Amino acid sequence: PEDAAHCLARGNSCLQSGRVEEALRAYDRAIELNPDQLESHFNRGNVLLRLQRQSEALAAFERAIAISPELAMAHYNRATLLSAAGRTDEARQGYERTLALDPNFMQARFNLGALLLAQGDLPQALACMDAVIAHAPNVPQAHLTRGTALLKMKRLPEAIQSLDRALALNAQYPEALSNRGSARLGLRQYDAAEADLTAAIRFNPQQVESYHLLGNLLSETKRHEEALAAYQRGYDLNPALPSALTNLLGEMAAVNDWHWMDE
Repeated sequence: PEDAAHCLARGNSCLQSGRVEEALRAYDRAIELNPDQLESHFNRGNVLLRLQRQSEALAAFERAIAISPELAMAHYNRATLLSAAGRTDEARQGYERTLALDPNFMQARFNLGALLLAQGDLPQALACMDAVIAHAPNVPQAHLTRGTALLKMKRLPEAIQSLDRALALNAQYPEALSNRGSARLGLRQYDAAEADLTAAIRFNPQQVESYHLLGNLLSETKRHEEALAAYQRGYDLNPALPSALTNLLGEMAAVNDWHWMDE
């Protein structure tokens, strides 16, 4: 006779061979036979993730947590889904719970740090990235996130050091180049900043922020027509960016004033 253990085993076999719909049916049957079978709920959540059925996956992981509150991976998966859904406060609590259960879960610590950065909790974001880098020093994304936190904290030379490390690991990292260009612009290192921003745009021509930073640099160095072109390109890519229209109109006025003075 069919039992939950056999259904679970069948689901696992289907999942390993990529037959995800069959795996889901097997896990559903296992849960019908044994509603408290932890592995079936957890694996069902992973299958639903593969199928991009996020709300159902979230419910599956929450059920797994209800059965076994100490399962760190279920808390992590739940937090990742909550973060993707914009429920950032709940996601932060989920990552914190994951790390309370498994302090060495570095992907959870990285995700928490990135979330804290987005929420503006810069010291805690920095602490998370320091811990990640101590454990895994060759992850360029961790150095980028650390450098971004330092940039937002106006600790510009330290930001540049972190972004240097990110670029040593990945020389064609447009986000790191853009942020290093921003830090160098803040220090009025105009030539180096321009080189960084130009490279960032070369590696990712759709990176809107790089055009606006380059426009700022060109405006500060009185190259108004070039600044106008950079702002225009950024505006064309994303007119909804809060600074896009302001920068563009301001530079248009500066160019008109410049031409009037030349007449």
